[in-house]
Amino acid sequence: MRQIFLLLFLGLTQMAIAQLEDNSIAPNWILTDIDGRNHDLYSYLNRGKTVYLEFSATWSGDSWAYHNNGYLNRLYKEYGPNGTGEVMVIMIEGDLQTSEDEIHGNGQRTYGNWLSNTDYPIIDDHSLTQCRHPQL
Repeated sequence: MRQIFLLLFLGLTQMAIAQLEDNSIAPNWILTDIDGRNHDLYSYLNRGKTVYLEFSATWSGDSWAYHNNGYLNRLYKEYGPNGTGEVMVIMIEGDLQTSEDEIHGNGQRTYGNWLSNTDYPIIDDHSLTQCRHPQL
């Protein structure tokens, strides 16, 4: 039996790395990225891919720092669809009130352009996090 790991990279309140416990089952989701492409978790997993999720918020300094360290981008380039095809990396901007403009670096609640130097898909959807930004 093959083992499938779903790693969650959290940076909403502090930078942390989490992994589902062995033999647990992640719920499926189908979400649309900011370029209009659908991403189906179970479709990736059924094809034997390891899925890395970067949960971020545009207003979080820790999220910004982790996002810009380049680890996930290098992973995606080498092992993603245009590399060996073994993994999928997806960023999920999880704040209910974040706009796509803020992902592009425009507005008061963003540290910069999250698309800059990011090759993997970005999804602006709070349904997996139920995150709200702090009072600024």
